[in-house]
Amino acid sequence: MIDCIKLIEEDVEEHSRFRNIYFLMIYISNNTYIAYDPNKVRRQRVGIPMGTNCAPEIANLVLYVYEARYIDKLNANNKREEARKHKYTHRSIDDIITFNTEPISREAYDNLEYTQQVNEDDVARKISGV
Repeated sequence: MIDCIKLIEEDVEEHSRFRNIYFLMIYISNNTYIAYDPNKVRRQRVGIPMGTNCAPEIANLVLYVYEARYIDKLNANNKREEARKHKYTHRSIDDIITFNTEPISREAYDNLEYTQQVNEDDVARKISGV
């Protein structure tokens, strides 16, 4: 969760509309507790608090920031054609599907952990009809 906060921290100063989101994320990160035993309560210190009502929105916000920065960087470096190739990239919370281009690199997501769920040989067979 702290990484999520750091990610938008620099934008808070620049854009006042992020200020409320920023403070709410700090509150959530400092006040997420897990009680898995009546005698034990633990505070979560790492990651987005999954299972809370806001978890999908936080995940969407974090991934959007990475993606927007990636596209902005492509545009700033006059790689507009490369940026346009991502117009068919869609994400639902943390599931991403990309058509007609390579997925955004892992480095663009600050090396967040993910797995690729597509077997490229199966896709090639389905497309070619073999």
